[in-house]
This record gives sequence, structure tokens and C-alpha cells, in this order.
Amino acid sequence: MAQEATEGKPTLVSTPASAEGAPQEEALHELRVRIPHDLHRQLLSLKVLRGKSLADSVTTALDLYFAEHTRKLAEAAEAAQRSERVEA
Repeated sequence: MAQEATEGKPTLVSTPASAEGAPQEEALHELRVRIPHDLHRQLLSLKVLRGKSLADSVTTALDLYFAEHTRKLAEAAEAAQRSERVEA
């Protein structure tokens, strides 16, 4: 999978990590991304502060991002349910 590079936007390229060539359902994938310079600096800072590899720093950052995103989605769904109950 590849996306066209656009000014200031991340670019994503995904390749299977499997040596067999055919992607497997549980196979790990390597992602290559082009990110703005300021985001790269933030990741490097996280790497230094946490004493982890850059890959681990990216994993940590993504875990935090998706945890926050999931929390916000749950709050929105809960608010929608409350709104439906009030209207009924």
C-alpha cells in the first residue's frame, strides 16, 4: 500500500515482514512513513527521555494516541446514548 506524498502530510508505505512474500493474516508489517520534521523531533525526544529504540518510541506514541482516540469515541457514544434517553 502506498500513498502519494503531499506537502507536510505523512506518507505511508506498508510491506509484509514475512519472508515468504505472501502476506499472512497474523504477519507483522513494516511501515515506512514520511512525517513532518517537528513530529520526528518529538519522537526522537521521546526516544531519549524513555531510553527506548525509535521503533519502541513509535509504538508507545501510537498506543497513547489510539488509547486517547478510543476513550473519546467511548465518551461520544455514551453522550449519544444519554441524549437518546432524554429525548425518549
